[in-house]
Amino acid sequence: GLSDTPEPNATLVMTSYDNEFLYIGLSVPRLEGAPLDRPQQAGRTHDADLSKHDRVTICLDVDRDYTTWYEFSVDQRGWTCERCWEDRRWNPTWYVATDADATHWRIEAAIPWSELAASPPRRGTVWGTAITRTTPTVGLQSWTHPPATRPRPSSFGLLKFD
Repeated sequence: GLSDTPEPNATLVMTSYDNEFLYIGLSVPRLEGAPLDRPQQAGRTHDADLSKHDRVTICLDVDRDYTTWYEFSVDQRGWTCERCWEDRRWNPTWYVATDADATHWRIEAAIPWSELAASPPRRGTVWGTAITRTTPTVGLQSWTHPPATRPRPSSFGLLKFD
């Protein structure tokens, strides 16, 4: 049967918004065998190589054309990598804070609407979205089906603004 209790190793993702930003909060449990990195701001740049680190990728198809999307990746150090329709040269301004303890790492991000759309979404607007966690040496967790390291827009779920 269905349960309101999340799986012990499930990543918690929360979203919120106001007139200036889309906010995304994540609480990610540490997995046995995964790299143990702590938050680190020194040396952080756009489009860092996150391949050796536990990371979460959020894809947003703001016009639901199932062809184009924005992609935001953050690893457990707080380092980021962004793409716009597979183009890594896109370097949006967004804000990321990180925290960690022995059991979880957490991310809070704020993405200005000016990086995503001409104006904030109205109540009832629906975007396509995908959320994927990649943990080197452990595996992949994904909100999309089938799970894939590079979700396809046709498999995105929906994010409704209320």
